[in-house]
Amino acid sequence: GYTIFDERDNGLTFDREGRVAMASTRGVPNSGGSQFFITYGPLTPEWEWNGQFAIFGQVTNGMDVLRALTPRDPLDPLRFPDPPPGDRLITVEIYRE
Repeated sequence: GYTIFDERDNGLTFDREGRVAMASTRGVPNSGGSQFFITYGPLTPEWEWNGQFAIFGQVTNGMDVLRALTPRDPLDPLRFPDPPPGDRLITVEIYRE
């Protein structure tokens, strides 16, 4: 029920794995909320991603753990509207440097 102001123009790009970015409705300004995504590699085509979503973090350790998660697309056309359950996060540690 809330949204946040976009901060997409911070000079960061989706050029590597481990980028942490705010999910939002593509093309709708200031539509981010509490969802985020982490990249598994560079995103292409670049123009569809860079400048569209606010990158606010970088995974520095533990990509192996992320790669072990079950891939899940809640909008998968073959399983919509009942996608399989995702993995459950028990704890998350965020370090600010």
